[in-house]
Amino acid sequence: MKRKAYITILKSSISLLLLLPLLSSCSKDNVINTKYLETYLGPDQFQTDATLPTLSFDLYADGRVNGGNKPAVLSFANPIKLSTSSPTDINVKLKFADKSLVDEYNVKNNTKYSILPEGACKLQQESFVIKSGKLIADTDSIRLNLADAGVLTSEATEYLLPIILDGLESKDAGAKINTNAMFIKVIPKVYLASLSGLNMENNVINMVYTTTSEGDIFVPPSDRTIQLKLNPKAGTSTAVEVVSGGEAAVNSYNAANNKSYTLLPASTYSITSGGTAVFEAGQSTIDLSVKLLNNKQLDVKKQYLLPLTLKQGNIAFSDKKANTVMIVISAKVTNIDLSSKTPVAGTVVNRSNPAWSIVEASRPYNSTYAAANVLDNRNTTSWFAAGVNSFITLDMAQSNTVKGFVLMPSYAFGATYNATGIDVFTSNDNVTWTSQGTYTGDRVLSSSSATSPDNRNINFYTPVSCRYVKFVMSTLPNSYGGFSEINAIK
Repeated sequence: MKRKAYITILKSSISLLLLLPLLSSCSKDNVINTKYLETYLGPDQFQTDATLPTLSFDLYADGRVNGGNKPAVLSFANPIKLSTSSPTDINVKLKFADKSLVDEYNVKNNTKYSILPEGACKLQQESFVIKSGKLIADTDSIRLNLADAGVLTSEATEYLLPIILDGLESKDAGAKINTNAMFIKVIPKVYLASLSGLNMENNVINMVYTTTSEGDIFVPPSDRTIQLKLNPKAGTSTAVEVVSGGEAAVNSYNAANNKSYTLLPASTYSITSGGTAVFEAGQSTIDLSVKLLNNKQLDVKKQYLLPLTLKQGNIAFSDKKANTVMIVISAKVTNIDLSSKTPVAGTVVNRSNPAWSIVEASRPYNSTYAAANVLDNRNTTSWFAAGVNSFITLDMAQSNTVKGFVLMPSYAFGATYNATGIDVFTSNDNVTWTSQGTYTGDRVLSSSSATSPDNRNINFYTPVSCRYVKFVMSTLPNSYGGFSEINAIK
């Protein structure tokens, strides 16, 4: 009777190798004919999972492994062998098996592997020829090409890849296929990059620049910080790039949050190193600064959005849960020049002819510190009140074109009790008010006094025509504050 020739994939004792170039065919003399593939799922095999053939490698998002060239080739010596030689050539085909075999393996071995995602790898060679009279194919190494690294970014950290014999072509009627599978454990070490923002409010970073109503002045906000992290720490120099998500990201954010932001023009901002963070070996965190450069293309009435995201194609994969930071840019319209600390050049407005008066003021600390004291020409008296947003409103008796105001601090209880933030409003009828902005400054000098005051000089970018003026103490470090004298300059 003619002997049947059985085809099987042998489990080689040769360790699996991860190589950049293609491996040459392994020597036929080195093939160790021990356990057949069919015993891999047998009850006496794999008492522990440690004996499973394993491919471990550093995986980069651009398709490289271990820093090598792409496409990477994962190669290991597992010859396809006949149990006995055949008098005719036999053409054998391989293919990847489906998830059912992985599920079966997990049940039998109490493991929790995921099947290697479809498209992650492909067989470099799907068919092999075993020449007549021989036991193994001339090309006897199974090679896997890494096809799509992107599908390996799931939460699964260990995969299983089942390979089976798919068919054969032979004139030898006795040739049959061994139906058991060969399993390969695949463990990619993925570098995951994440992006976050520091000092965020309601999941966004706010940047407020100061300008006038005409946009002809630009006072930039302080730089904002975004932070990139790489997990695990870089093994070699690894670059991660941050870019704008563009109009699509803005439109998506607006739709999801019922907003109407406009994309921030690229010419109005910069990011440290052009947005590229280079992680050196052992480094896991890098901070980058976002700087607002100008407002030449910005409308003071609009709010802008800068959606920063990790660029696709980085060496590291992007953390899908932390790969975008939203920065909202808006204008704070002001007419107050905070860069000028000395009184604006001009003439002091006469307060007695016509006579100025107090329209309204917050309740004073007591009657000694009445609002009228700001118009009595004495530095040693003052209006002094308690509480943030305490205010005083004056009537200049006629309209004046004012360049600014000089506010002398109260020294009723020393220099400590004074405002560092003062909102300024003007009006021509005491009904309709216009905000001129907020004066912000340092605390009154402790060395100053009523005879040598540290005045608050409120200078306007553009002169304002008004009759009424209101000062609101919006920032009071010690809960009390006031003014000794108030003058206008035209």
